[in-house]
Amino acid sequence: MKQLIGSIEPIREQAMLLTLAKHGVRRDEYLCLKDENIDLRRNEIIYPQKAKRNNRVLPIDDELHDVLMEYKRWRAKHETSPWFWVTTFGGGKIHKDYTNEVLAYYAEPLGLHEPNGPLEKRLTCHCFRKWFTHHLFAKGMDETSIMILRGDSLKGKAWTGSYLEPNELTEQIKKEYFKCIPKLL
Repeated sequence: MKQLIGSIEPIREQAMLLTLAKHGVRRDEYLCLKDENIDLRRNEIIYPQKAKRNNRVLPIDDELHDVLMEYKRWRAKHETSPWFWVTTFGGGKIHKDYTNEVLAYYAEPLGLHEPNGPLEKRLTCHCFRKWFTHHLFAKGMDETSIMILRGDSLKGKAWTGSYLEPNELTEQIKKEYFKCIPKLL
């Protein structure tokens, strides 16, 4: 992940992939972000309500903060759309396939993507969700905290499904997140 994100120069593409890596969100969730969803003063992103997402608020670490700040400056010069991820040419929101095209472009030379290979040899947005989950778990993060960060339902988790409110990230989960999420640049 570090090699992939470090190989990307355009700020928009770097910000897109860094956001996916640091939040493990689904492609549609991140594509539906609007400028108003990014709160760099409070260092959080409020994802739009989606059927599969229970926790909508995710923290922004220092590295992601700096990249998103630079992207916002770039964005202000190129687009006035309310969508956060925008085209270079004034066309508004980026196309839903653009992120996978970016992944293919940067990952193939690194040997991380085989465009005509089987699904397990292709790098897609969903791979970032898997990496996010695996990385946090490997660093020792509690399973329930990972589920909350991923926006998963807690219904199958006995008492947690009844008593925890996933939309309110506790300070404990934030601290655990900042301890476990790696620097990628």
